[in-house]
This record gives sequence, C-alpha cells and structure tokens, in this order.
Amino acid sequence: MTGPGPQPSLQSRLADALVESGYRRAYGVPDSVLAPLLRQTEQHIPLTHMPREDLAVGAAVGACLGGETAFVFMKNAGLGNSIDALLSLARASQVPVSIVMGMSGTGGDTLPHHVAVGERASAVLRAVGIRQRTLTPVEEPRSLAHWLHRNWMSRTSAAVLIPPG
Repeated sequence: MTGPGPQPSLQSRLADALVESGYRRAYGVPDSVLAPLLRQTEQHIPLTHMPREDLAVGAAVGACLGGETAFVFMKNAGLGNSIDALLSLARASQVPVSIVMGMSGTGGDTLPHHVAVGERASAVLRAVGIRQRTLTPVEEPRSLAHWLHRNWMSRTSAAVLIPPG
C-alpha cells in the first residue's frame, strides 16, 4: 500500500485558488521565484509572457475592460517599470490590478542587487496605494487568492508577494 503522493507546493495551491477565485488570464514577465505558480497556472488559463511589466499591466487592464478577470505576474525588480501604467492607465481607467510578485532579495536571497530592490518593493507598493499580503506557510493560499479577488471586485489594486524558496 502506498501513502499519499507529494503535497502540492504553496505556489501550486495558490495558482489553483486564483483560477477558482475567477481569474481567467495572466500576463507578466517570467520570474524564477514564480516558476511553480506559473507552471500550474498555465495548465488552467491562458498565461501570456510579456517583454515588460508595464505592458503586462496594460494587457490586464485591457482584458478587464473587455470583461475578463486577469492578474499580472512580475518580479519585484520590475515594479519600477510598471508604476506609470499602474498610476496613469489603471487608476485613470478606474481598473484595479491584481499582482502576484516574486520577491527576490528577501528571505535567503542575499545577492546585493536583489536585496536593494527586495527591501523597497513593499514600501513602493504602499506608497502608490496597493494593498499587499505575503504567501507564507501559515497563510492559506486559498484565502490569499480570495482576498486578492475580493480586492479586485471592490475595485482596489492589490498584490500577493511571494518570497523565494
């Protein structure tokens, strides 16, 4: 008799919960921290890789205006590239943006150029009025996905931050 198989990772469970919550598309710039989430997501919904984070925000806003629910995925280092699109396009159009962000430079990631961004990304999100929560072993991925979608439904931009490891 064999025991239960391996448990899905937190990121895989989050990906399933995002789809369950109602997200139907994902746009973004690939990030190795987010690899498990992206692999699982593309098994369920269209996942489009974009060359820049601001273009991913634009695509997600366009999808929303067209009646779709989409989220944006990016590495925290790309946050700066997306700020103008988040503030001028999304906010001006009154379209909330749901973000799933890989957090390089946090946890065990000590590369100096990652740490420089990792230490500041959360503060930048707060400064532009984007709510945030972090995926941890204590935080149930399903409740995070539903929180993100509830923010979207209430027309509030929000982000789920995913540390390495």
